Order: sequence, then structure tokens, then C-alpha cells
Amino acid sequence: MKRLILSILISLCFISSGLAAQKIQFRRDVAATWTSVNPTLASGEIGLETDTGKFKMGDGTTAWTSLAYFSAGAIASYPGAGIAVSTGSGWNSSITDNHSNWDTAYGWGNHSQAGYSKYEFGANDFNGTGDFTTTSNVSAAEYYGNGSHLEGVIAEEVEWSKITGNISNQTDLQEEFNSKVSNTTTVNGHALSANITVNKTDIGLGNVSDIDTTNPANITQDSDHRFVNDTEKSDWNAKADYEFGAHNFNGTGNFTTPGNISAGNLSGTINPANVTQDTTHRFVSDANISNWNAKPTTSSTDTFTNKRNQKRIDSQTTTNTITPEISTYDIFVRSAQAHDLVINNHSTSTPADGETMEFIILSDATPRAITYGDKYVAKSGIALPTTTVASKCTKMLFQWRASISQWDLIASTQEA
Repeated sequence: MKRLILSILISLCFISSGLAAQKIQFRRDVAATWTSVNPTLASGEIGLETDTGKFKMGDGTTAWTSLAYFSAGAIASYPGAGIAVSTGSGWNSSITDNHSNWDTAYGWGNHSQAGYSKYEFGANDFNGTGDFTTTSNVSAAEYYGNGSHLEGVIAEEVEWSKITGNISNQTDLQEEFNSKVSNTTTVNGHALSANITVNKTDIGLGNVSDIDTTNPANITQDSDHRFVNDTEKSDWNAKADYEFGAHNFNGTGNFTTPGNISAGNLSGTINPANVTQDTTHRFVSDANISNWNAKPTTSSTDTFTNKRNQKRIDSQTTTNTITPEISTYDIFVRSAQAHDLVINNHSTSTPADGETMEFIILSDATPRAITYGDKYVAKSGIALPTTTVASKCTKMLFQWRASISQWDLIASTQEA
């Protein structure tokens, strides 16, 4: 094929009839451009690499990088009959299919079989149930049959079915053997050929005494853990609880005992003067109890006569927000408000119907905007103030209306 292509190229270069004024040029570029563009040449179309001198011929379907090169150099003649090896730019002499010639040509040594066919075990050589011995190396790929043992370069018989891993040569096989523990290995005299049980001597604890945890003599007692015998338990169980008799304690004197006396074993009365009081145990009089019971509670309805109702006041200089809780304060004062003010809805308190809440805001030298939460309304014909007056006081009085659950502005004044 190369000879044909070269002949075509030479013929095209020397054609003169009718082409004297014509120029024939092949597609050409440097090799890197051909590779990056990777075009598909038309069938019979030639593409030349100008920097390597190599060229390819298209087949109409194969991209450039998948096409083979045609050599631009001299084309060697074919060798004689037989098998020849390409050098890349020519051919070596042919070799006949003879193991002696192959041995000589490639230094493969003397082989007893021409053609290097693999040795296959016959029925007489290996029947799959016994062992087979060979003086040469046998790879895993050359091992046919269903036998379970292979013997040769390995000193001992190896159970083939127990070998795992990728074994392709003697080195791989040896590495597999090196990773196994021999069944002749022992642990303190116990062979690993079967499951073994070790004792404390085997693991270096021969000098440690065995402790019987059920023997009371091996248990260390302390003040909270003492053994008693059955006689002691019987004596203690036979003891009666001490109960005061009428003649022992008549309720007017003192009685001293070295042991504890439970309430169940105490009869009679105790003189209060003999009782030690503390912060959680105090005597009170009947008069104290009567006075306390007469005081109003948070849920009771009482009439106060000549009593002062002092308002609770939250007084600060200036804040960005006020979140008024009627359970804590009644009046909220800002004495020099220097920020726009947001009056939020209450969050934790529960106003009662008719309760009032007052805001007193004294502005600094700048008017300040006032905004409100949705719980503040003007239902009494008075508009909610939206700004303070510079250096003036603004007062607002709200009343809680349970029917609408909102604070209604009932009064608003602005300092003149």
C-alpha cells in the first residue's frame, strides 16, 4: 500500500500534459493543529504534517487522530515467508515457526515444545483428585484441572483453594504464603492447628492470686458496710420502741433521752419555750392571723377609706422604645427625649377593664416622631400625637377598654 501511495505522489508531480499551468497542493498544517482540529478527511484525501513530514489518507469516516500515518521515507521491501518483526522504519528478516529459531532470535532459551503451547495436564498425569509434581515452574494461568494441590518449587503442599489474591507468578504466591501463620506456630506451647484456650499463666498473670468474690473474708468493710451475724439481728429485732408513759412526761416539764424520739412515740404536750425556731418555723399569734386574713387580696373587692394610692413610675432620660406593662408601672416619664419614640404593645401583663396608663414626654431641642403599636386607638375623639414639640412636654392618658382589647386615648395635652 505504501508503495502504491508513493507511486501516486510521484506520478502527480511529473504529470505535464494539460497541467502545465496548474498547481496541486495537499491539505497541510503542523502536527499540533491537525491534532487540535481533528478533522475527518474524505476518502482518499491526503493530509500532510509540514513539521514532521508524515501524512495520512482519509477514509471518509475516521477522524484525524484515529488515522494511521504513512511513512514519508523510503519504503522497505517485504521480507521472505515467515514471521517478521517491525522496527518502526523497516522489517527484520522473517523467522520460520520453529522453536529453535525463536530461541536463537530472542534469547528465550531452549524450550522442549515448539510454538510455546502451554502444558495441559492429561488424565494420566493429573486426574483432579491427587497431587501433581513438576520440576519446572507452573503459573496459575497454566494450571488446568480440578485438583486441590500443587507441588513443585514450593517446599510444602499447599491447599490451593485456600490461596486468595491475584497470583500470577512465584513471587505473588510466596507473598501469599508469607502473609499466613503456620499451623505449627504456638502460643506458650499451644499449637495453632486448632482453637486454643489460654490461662492466666499464658498471658503473664501467673503470679496474680485468684480472688473468690463470694468469700466474705475477701471483702473490705468500712463504716457504712459492716457484716452482722444472725444473733445480733435477732437481738435488735427484739428491742421495743420507747414510748413515754404518763408518769414519764406530763407535758409541763422537760424530758431528755439519748436517742431520737419520733412523733409517733411522743404523747402529751410540749412547752413552746423549749422549741427552737428558725427561718421556716416561727410562732405567730391568733391576732397576727386575724390581721393578715383581713387584708385585701389581689382578686378581692375592697373599699379603701383614707388610703393613699401611689402610682408606680418608670422614669428615664430618653429611650428609643417603651414597652409598657401595667402590672409593673402606671406612668412612663422621659425627661429629655432625644430619639424618635416607638410605644409598643404590652407583652406580658393583662390589663383590667378601666385601668389607666399615662405617658409624659419632654422633648429635647428637636421635635421627635411618635409611633404606636396596634393596641393604641383614638376612640374618644382625640387624635394620637405623632410628634413632640421642641423643648416642650407632651402628656397622654390611655384607658383600657376590654370590649375592644385596646388602649383608648382619653386625654392629650401639649405644653404651650
